Amino acid sequence: MAHSQPGANGQVGGGLALSEPEQEVRQPPEKIAGILRMLGPGLIMAGGIVGSGELIAATHTGAKAGFIFLGLIIFGCVIKCFTQVEMARHAIVKGETTLGLLNRLPGPRLKWGRFKSNWIVMFWAFTMIFGFGQLGGIVGGVGQAMAIAMPITEKGGRYNEAASARAKIQVLDQQIEADATTELIGQRDVLTKSIAGFDFNTKPVDDRVWALILALLTAVMLVRGRFGFIEAFAAILVGGFTLVTIVNLFVLQTQPEWAVRAADLKAGLGLGFLSSGSEKIGLALATFGIIGVGAAEIVAYPYWCLEKGY
Repeated sequence: MAHSQPGANGQVGGGLALSEPEQEVRQPPEKIAGILRMLGPGLIMAGGIVGSGELIAATHTGAKAGFIFLGLIIFGCVIKCFTQVEMARHAIVKGETTLGLLNRLPGPRLKWGRFKSNWIVMFWAFTMIFGFGQLGGIVGGVGQAMAIAMPITEKGGRYNEAASARAKIQVLDQQIEADATTELIGQRDVLTKSIAGFDFNTKPVDDRVWALILALLTAVMLVRGRFGFIEAFAAILVGGFTLVTIVNLFVLQTQPEWAVRAADLKAGLGLGFLSSGSEKIGLALATFGIIGVGAAEIVAYPYWCLEKGY
């Protein structure tokens, strides 16, 4: 059941543990429209989670090892949700946020005036400090994607064209190894001449400019935005990249060299990865750790649930 309780500041949620008794219990929605209206926190988390792990680490693992780790990646996305659900369930029923719950666990505590924190909360804060470095990498990655899609400077546009030609040359080299036809060799030679003398070491600043613009826009949105705005914005983002991902999958199926076959799925959902070698298994475990729900999301999700008014 969904509980709507006043926080310590008299508002629903409020980011603080709720100390007053339960005042209202709302029955959970049963119709599709009502269920969709209550998906806000989940959509916000999905919009925040799908990033470096799913779009970069998972695809990097696929490029290095093929489909053999598909089952492990699916398992990694599913198994972490149970802890998140239980944390949210506690927040809804008890009106207590995640950090408030963790701060009641037994163990060493740090006391400094009114500040009292146990070891696990201090450890979480310590890991979050290092997480800022990861966030910087994510912003930089988004800036690079925007620089590829919409270069700002003329130099950026030329660099994208040269980089695209270099990538095509690499693909042609692999195709020539399998079937050295005169047509493929001619295409490679033309592309090689088109980028001869291009300085790939001098990179444009488009990605850094885009990263700065997006970081400022995000900061303004978070400072001035309200839950309803963030919820609607996240719903648009999640719906958009879900649709794009599905469309891309069907488009890839029309290309024989990129199509996903039943044999690929069978290999990915089996146990063949156990004999893939230590290097590939290490890569898969790193991907397993970064995909799906992480520590930051598990802690943050109950706060969004309280803000929604569950």
